[in-house]
Amino acid sequence: MRYTRYCISGRLVVRMIDTGVETRISTGDFFGIPPGHDAYVEGADRVELILFAPPEHQH
Repeated sequence: MRYTRYCISGRLVVRMIDTGVETRISTGDFFGIPPGHDAYVEGADRVELILFAPPEHQH
């Protein structure tokens, strides 16, 4: 399942395991991440995200 996310603060680097391609996420970005990734915080600031899930997946 792929969710839409929104970055409230900080910087996140997402790396696709199979290709090694990295994408940098910053404050104000909307993004989706497919399965098969790793991620790490870039810098000293805390990363805060909002996860948007389709209504049928909310509990």
